[in-house]
Amino acid sequence: MIDALLERVYARCIPDEHGCMNWRGAVQSKCRSPVVRNGGHAISLRRIMVEAKIGRPLGPMVATYLCGNPACVMVEHLGAVKRSTIQKRNEAAMNAMQHARKSHRIAVKARARAKLNPEIVRQIREADGYQRAIAKQFGVCQATVGAIKRGLTWRDMSNPFLRLAA
Repeated sequence: MIDALLERVYARCIPDEHGCMNWRGAVQSKCRSPVVRNGGHAISLRRIMVEAKIGRPLGPMVATYLCGNPACVMVEHLGAVKRSTIQKRNEAAMNAMQHARKSHRIAVKARARAKLNPEIVRQIREADGYQRAIAKQFGVCQATVGAIKRGLTWRDMSNPFLRLAA
């Protein structure tokens, strides 16, 4: 029975380079989980496959992918886990996504506010005169000009002597 089921399921899949069989049929709108229709009801394809694989009902367990590919329905890549395990996996993914978005926003804002770029730093290094006058010319503070000229910030890696100190 499982062989006939796998044959029918895999006929609607596209294999990928990782050994997964990516489902190209119907999916649930909320969680994008593969489903099949039975008498007008949507039934989880993964649940059917895991129950056929182990030969008994899952009960309160949830059938899910274990390979990291949400579209995969390869029977060897499926397993039964507790609902709390699914929630932890989803929370970890959401936290990582929120962190990445926040980091991107901070980086974009910092670039938009930045007064210095490598060209301006080169001009500050080459400028002669008082640091206070140079700072006023480029719209930065005197301490920034001093730090650039001493090589504490915006290090000039083309200078072979600075590489020795690093």
